Amino acid sequence: MEKASLSIAKTFAPFAILFLFFLFSLNPWIDRMALPGYASYDIKRIAELFALLTINSYLVFSTTYRRYSYSIYSKLSRSTRLSLVGLFYLGIISSLLAPLTHWALLEVMLDTQLFYLVIFIAIHNLIWKKTSDYLLIAIILISALIYTITFFVAFMQQHANPSATYYEFPGFMNLRFFAQYQIGTIPIITLPILIMHNKHKIYAALSYGLATIWFTLAILDGSRGLWLSLILSILLTRTIFKRHLSQWLWIQIKALMGAILFFLFILGMIVFSHDYNLSEKFYPLYNSLSDHYTFHALIGSASARIQLAKTAIQLALNNPLFGVGPLHFSYYDPGDIAAHPHNSILLIASEWGIPAALCVSMLLVNGFTQWIKMQKNKMLKQTDKQTISMILTVSLIAELIYSLMSGVTITPLSQIVFVLILGWMLGLYHRSDKKIIESTNIHCYLFSLTIMISTLLLLSLSIVVTHNLPQKEIQWYFQQQTGQKHFYPRFWVQGELR
Repeated sequence: MEKASLSIAKTFAPFAILFLFFLFSLNPWIDRMALPGYASYDIKRIAELFALLTINSYLVFSTTYRRYSYSIYSKLSRSTRLSLVGLFYLGIISSLLAPLTHWALLEVMLDTQLFYLVIFIAIHNLIWKKTSDYLLIAIILISALIYTITFFVAFMQQHANPSATYYEFPGFMNLRFFAQYQIGTIPIITLPILIMHNKHKIYAALSYGLATIWFTLAILDGSRGLWLSLILSILLTRTIFKRHLSQWLWIQIKALMGAILFFLFILGMIVFSHDYNLSEKFYPLYNSLSDHYTFHALIGSASARIQLAKTAIQLALNNPLFGVGPLHFSYYDPGDIAAHPHNSILLIASEWGIPAALCVSMLLVNGFTQWIKMQKNKMLKQTDKQTISMILTVSLIAELIYSLMSGVTITPLSQIVFVLILGWMLGLYHRSDKKIIESTNIHCYLFSLTIMISTLLLLSLSIVVTHNLPQKEIQWYFQQQTGQKHFYPRFWVQGELR
């Protein structure tokens, strides 16, 4: 693999694009200046489309990336390739049968581009190895740092305002959307501590500090699903890596203890500063947190998800082969609770069909089986690569579990983080494969042609739906705050299809 064939600009430019994506997505003041009048959720989606279309263009126009892309794809197991192809064609057929074909195709093309981003990240990691590892760690940490600064600037502004009652998460219309982005990043934040080997203690200290703040935000967010998914993920990963996970786990515990102390400090600031009456400041915050952490809240959340699951199952049984059409859950279930069933498998089964859900299940089983088999073969070598692989396993399992109770696979930020983790793992998996070479046969060009066609389709469909985005109506409802209009985000902030 000759690195000389790729310039430095080509190496770092994609990560510059990812940096811009996270900057626009996690700093509401910048996105409002760039696209005034648009909802933050929609700006995140537009930023995601821009990132996908620009980064994936490397797979078309860069000779090296184009040749490696098919080589990596061809190295996937036969059952995995059949599942991917089957899933794509099932999505296309389902879209053509759907009432609003252009919206359904938009969803399929978006998912296709996300798959190509997985391939791109894998190629980059395969070629640049440790440099790519450090860049991926850096982009995750920078994204967390951007939002940490955003959150505390907003917090201090709100704290200085006597009329403010409790914290908020700027840029996220729903706290759950922040949790869906955060869950895949939490295990990765402390990676520098493990791979620096005490050579740069300043980086370790910064990583500890950021991890502590990141856990604090998770406590303030109040997502029960996030904590449940993380705990289950750690337990499952522990059965695979055993004692090798202990050092990382001890780091997480120390960061969590620090987060609890920091949370109590924030609570003290809210309650006792500016001579506020205790009831004016504490009880609104208490009521907000109790909405998330009490048994009553748990029952209420579970009943809503059960209702969504029943709707999804019924749609799947009524349309078993091809579903109701990608993005069409709300078309048949008119937004009583949400525009998706808060379960990734039920979403595919109801919208794409039961065969498509089986394809996704097969992809997960085959991929995870091959990954675990490779990890067990190299368990004795505790290298940086092995450490990264172990932490990514925690992140991936947490993402997958959380996707069964939330919209991890729906919202723009969580989609990109999920894809970065998958691509990183695919690159690590193939890094030791000496048979990965640049492919120059006809299949390589056919694969590039499919990338080009899907890119053009996504671009054209995005222009159509962005042009029709009813921002003035959405902005008016947000400004009125009358409670007369509820939004059920899906592709856009208003996810209802009519």
